[in-house]
Amino acid sequence: MNGPTRWARRAGSDRARLGLRLGGFTAIPLFSSFMPLLLLPALARVSGTGGWAALGTGQALGTMGAVIVSWGWWLAGPAGYAAAVTDRQKHELFISSVQTRVCVSGLILPIVFVAAWFLANQPWRLEASMVAIAIAMSGLTPGWFCIAGGRPGLLAAYEAVPKLLATAGAGVIVVATHNVMAYPILLIVMTLGALVVFVVREISPDARHARPLADVLATLREQAPIVTSNAFGAAYSSTPMPVASALSPAVSAAAFSSGERLYRIAQISILALANGLQKWVLEAHGTAAVRRQRTAIWAHVALGVAGAAGIGALGPAISRVLFGSKVQASYATTIGFGVAFFFVCVATPFGRNLLIPAGRRARLLLGTGSGAIVGVPMMVGGYYLLGVAGVAIALAVSEALVFVILLRPARIALADIRRGEESLKVDAS
Repeated sequence: MNGPTRWARRAGSDRARLGLRLGGFTAIPLFSSFMPLLLLPALARVSGTGGWAALGTGQALGTMGAVIVSWGWWLAGPAGYAAAVTDRQKHELFISSVQTRVCVSGLILPIVFVAAWFLANQPWRLEASMVAIAIAMSGLTPGWFCIAGGRPGLLAAYEAVPKLLATAGAGVIVVATHNVMAYPILLIVMTLGALVVFVVREISPDARHARPLADVLATLREQAPIVTSNAFGAAYSSTPMPVASALSPAVSAAAFSSGERLYRIAQISILALANGLQKWVLEAHGTAAVRRQRTAIWAHVALGVAGAAGIGALGPAISRVLFGSKVQASYATTIGFGVAFFFVCVATPFGRNLLIPAGRRARLLLGTGSGAIVGVPMMVGGYYLLGVAGVAIALAVSEALVFVILLRPARIALADIRRGEESLKVDAS
């Protein structure tokens, strides 16, 4: 009886650890994702249709910029953290991530500013450009380090709380003065402030020294394949709003922006689930590794179905309540975003848990690159065929293409894990 009892205790302990990890790393990002809902209704009503579309363009371009600014640390960082032996090595890894991301920011932030300036409606160019910079700078947060260390409390203190303070403060100022510039300014201040405080309080002084420039450049080159893959994914997933803003009238672009905002907020749930499961999945070996990989895949399938149904069916009503009837999203638009959400969700564990750990980054790059090459032109064509709803439908088609391309190599990677497990059994016997 002792054997089965010990096994049951280990299984129960494993489930408890998973529950705590999911509870912390899922609840905190979801809480952060709903913070903008405190401010977006005020922004929508204060800025009008033209301003709402322009701010949406800035947010989309900023999201693309944040992916590049983060420079793959959300994927490469946890692996490096796990390989580090001492706390000093882990802290030096974080300082390395700050150096590389600051270097990239110097190049990317001016680009997203200029892009937003030229794509946004003329009266709102400065506001859209500042929003783009503020969102792009979120790639500097210490979130990946908090998740790699299994410390949701740090994630709350240095990511969720600063966003809450920035959002709440901006909400008060926007309602009182009708000046939307308060939002990007406060978000920039809180992002940089949280990063500085994190380094001072959480990183040991002996690890804060700057790495040589040659080492920084080597890290930039080493993680370039991950960044390229992520950039391709961000290119077509963040392009719908700029395309709609550039091609359609302000009224149509504003309604499209409402659906796109709901889609972006919902995507945080994918990130939260993936972050909560990733370490639990990758730390397992043998039979447990296969079982956890499958659990993660099916968990993402369930979230994808629920999210697609919610966005598609409830999106227009939610957008009307939150942002006002003048900028309500259409069913055709939200259905397109709902389908896109499903395919993004179900493809996420393929890259994070199977292809990248197996060293098959080229396959991931092929999938995201194909989505970008096909998706962006399709969005332009979709607009001329179906209006702004055609842009959302084109996004859904491109995400489906990425899923199809990644499915086979992901199945091969899972089969390799299974074969490794079987060979271990043979060796043990």
